[in-house]
Amino acid sequence: MNVVQLIGRLGKDPEIRSTNSGKRVSSLSVATSEKYKQGSEWKESTEWHNVVVWGDLDAERLNEARKGDEVIVVGKLTTRKWQDKDGKDRWTTEVIVQFPQGHIRLGRPFKSGASDSGSGGGGWGGERGSGGSSKPSGSGGGWDRKGPDLDDDIPF
Repeated sequence: MNVVQLIGRLGKDPEIRSTNSGKRVSSLSVATSEKYKQGSEWKESTEWHNVVVWGDLDAERLNEARKGDEVIVVGKLTTRKWQDKDGKDRWTTEVIVQFPQGHIRLGRPFKSGASDSGSGGGGWGGERGSGGSSKPSGSGGGWDRKGPDLDDDIPF
């Protein structure tokens, strides 16, 4: 089964556009980081991921997302081949998010008018594709209303 889950932060504001047929597509750059101990020193490793989100509702929700916002992305991993301006073959690996298999959650507490299932604003909301609550469950993995414990030490 081809399923990818990323928990990270947006590296830039989402780019939202429409195809010639009118479908909306959003492009995201997501940074995931991990800290590990090497000897007596703490190190950090950051990976960058290209994410493509298909769908009108996701595009509308992503309109409010900004660089540095926390996100959870569930999609499938794909690699596509293309040619650059010099005719050389290039490959790009992307996470594709498309309902019903994939979904995205935004973690930044949005402006005071944003809703999160009546919880007074903010938190992990806006999930699509799970058919249930817009928040992760309180059990499993130490999640709480604030989302995962992501540090602010990201390289942007």
